[in-house]
Amino acid sequence: METAFSKEFMVGWGDLDSNSHMKNTAYLDYAATTRFSFFSAHGFSANRFRELQFGPIVFKDEIRFFKEMLLLEKFKVNFVLDGMSQDGTMFRLVNEMFNDKAERVAVVTTQGAWFDLQKRKIQPPPTELLQVMGQLQKTEKFQEIVRESSTK
Repeated sequence: METAFSKEFMVGWGDLDSNSHMKNTAYLDYAATTRFSFFSAHGFSANRFRELQFGPIVFKDEIRFFKEMLLLEKFKVNFVLDGMSQDGTMFRLVNEMFNDKAERVAVVTTQGAWFDLQKRKIQPPPTELLQVMGQLQKTEKFQEIVRESSTK
């Protein structure tokens, strides 16, 4: 079985909340950084997205917490594909986070779509981006997302 894309981090001072553990928004930031690192490593840097006038939008983020993370704790974030519409427009992404003891500390599930910044609407991704999405490891529960038709 292929391995998920992953990236390593360390909890920084600015990641902490008033309880001295990593705040919920930091989990979302590290998930997004890991996702963009994957795309950048596969030819879709931030500059490439700007050139295409195309990018992801998020409809929903959900975080499940299992263990707290503290200042300077090292952790790894995986990135896998949990669902996608047939044309690649809609997607569901999963980022699992593990501490340096390989214990799962959190899971971020993100539902989103690809957005054309010129047309200002949701659109299928360019063919080369769809091919990159196809390189992502899929979860065991991967499901095709049925795209709702728009009457607009």
